[in-house]
Amino acid sequence: MAKQPRGVRKLPSGRYRARYFAGYNNDGKRVYPARTFNTQREALDWLAEERPQRSVGARGYKLTVALFLDQWLAMKHNLRANSRRTYKHSIETYIKPELGNLKLRSLTPTQIELWQSKLLERIGKSTVAQARSVLLGACRKAVKLELLKSNPVAGTESAGRGNPKHYHLKIDEAQRLIDACAGARLGLLFELALTTGLRSEEVIGLTWQDLDLNGVRGVLRVRRVVHHPEGGGWIWQKPKSESGKRSVMFPARLADKLVEHRRSQLEEKMRAGQFWHNNDLVFANRVGDPFRYSIVQKHFKRMLKGAGLSSAIVLHGLRHWFITASLASGVDLKTASREAGHSKASFTADHYGDVVQELHEDACDKREGLLTRKSGL
Repeated sequence: MAKQPRGVRKLPSGRYRARYFAGYNNDGKRVYPARTFNTQREALDWLAEERPQRSVGARGYKLTVALFLDQWLAMKHNLRANSRRTYKHSIETYIKPELGNLKLRSLTPTQIELWQSKLLERIGKSTVAQARSVLLGACRKAVKLELLKSNPVAGTESAGRGNPKHYHLKIDEAQRLIDACAGARLGLLFELALTTGLRSEEVIGLTWQDLDLNGVRGVLRVRRVVHHPEGGGWIWQKPKSESGKRSVMFPARLADKLVEHRRSQLEEKMRAGQFWHNNDLVFANRVGDPFRYSIVQKHFKRMLKGAGLSSAIVLHGLRHWFITASLASGVDLKTASREAGHSKASFTADHYGDVVQELHEDACDKREGLLTRKSGL
């Protein structure tokens, strides 16, 4: 018996039934438009004419990479605001310009490898790896939705995370920065970030009830963070992971400064009167609400410029300094990782490997020196 063309079936009546897969309806059921013809030629002609005109909707046969990425991101309801912004930036800046117009079902590993190669010519490995990770997750979902038979990204090699170039604050620069904090509007926020290694959203979200200023040293507890959604306003959220919930000690001199800051803030609250919002924030704007990151960043850059410090220093660099200084001062890796709020000590080791390596070399030098003295050589 001659093999029937795909999509066409001869009926017992002698007529021909043609149908094709057109995706899914709103209930998630597969849709198969079909018609019956007197001849096989008529059925084949109808298929050839009809297939290119099928739906270009969310699950249509002609779905593009760009359209699917938009809808995939919209489906990720539990994604944190910062992560959503990062995903969207990768999609709009790095994925859509090169791959967006391609049909999702025709995407191949070769195309993805070429895309990565082009990106590596102008941006770093970490950024390319992040964009690839976003595309990998989206295609994984497409496989589950039966829009793809297999994940084309899984068949490619990652560009690797690389070694992001951080500007390393020197000891004298850190001291100059602390000196500059004394006369800056948000100087105490920056000094606390430098001294405790808090992330920006953590230090912005600190409340007075999170602080203990009565001991030999000050202690702060990270319990929640502030996020500013794209639509405006702000919300409380839990830290990114359970390890983000932690306590960190800081020097008594900084505790004294916070006590004085509290007095100044109460005076500011009285001046604002009924316009003040009682959010109990340690660092609040003139009506008691949390600062937006962009505002904090502007104040930081202004302070750097006034102090004659390098513009290459970034706000996150204060956290980097804290972790680096902790390791260089002899704090063990596990403790440094816990104070930083990292999920695993291995993450700290991977990202601060240069410091860890220096510590290993220093330990080796000390052992060699000790053995040399003992042996009398």
